[in-house]
Amino acid sequence: MATPIIGDFQVFAKTATVVYGDTSATRLFDLPAHAHVIDIIVDVQTVFNAGNQQLDIGKYGNTDYFAQNVDVSGTGRASVTVLEGGEDLGERLTEIQVEVDAAASTTGECVITFLYFCFDHSHLH
Repeated sequence: MATPIIGDFQVFAKTATVVYGDTSATRLFDLPAHAHVIDIIVDVQTVFNAGNQQLDIGKYGNTDYFAQNVDVSGTGRASVTVLEGGEDLGERLTEIQVEVDAAASTTGECVITFLYFCFDHSHLH
């Protein structure tokens, strides 16, 4: 399948799985320099069954930079409001982190996908 294109830019996706034990800031993956976040998708596979049943999505040093209080109390696609998206994330790799507010949960799993594009395509070579 070809990578989707927006104007002159290819859209990329990075995905990671988060589980109920990730109750402190947990590294998911890095986005390349000059990444511009288009959207964040959270698919809840297994309900988080205790605590506030929410998660924050951010970057190193600011764990709710992109989204906060995403409801993970039900299965399926969670509603995510992207707080900071579209702007250039800068010259360096950006470490994406998540923090689950579901203390005492004994179940819970979700898949988080970042959709983004880059002005600088040097990371593709």
